[in-house]
Amino acid sequence: MNNILIRNCDFKFKCTQRWESLRRTENNSQRFCKECDQNIHLCISDDELYRAMKLDQCVAIPVEICSTETDDLGSLFLTGVPIIR
Repeated sequence: MNNILIRNCDFKFKCTQRWESLRRTENNSQRFCKECDQNIHLCISDDELYRAMKLDQCVAIPVEICSTETDDLGSLFLTGVPIIR
């Protein structure tokens, strides 16, 4: 998955919670969502995203690197469970 930009992001579940408002955890790349009672994993590389997708984890992806999606909430991140194609 190296040298491939994250793009064409499709989600089987798109979360309405904003990464910025989720509770911080001891791990800077994870935040806790009280709505779904689970950790959200920040993915800024293809390898991180692919690993999270294989584990069916909820993720946060920076909007600027996910070319086909926009966030109507004004967040810098899209959150949800992405689909593996």
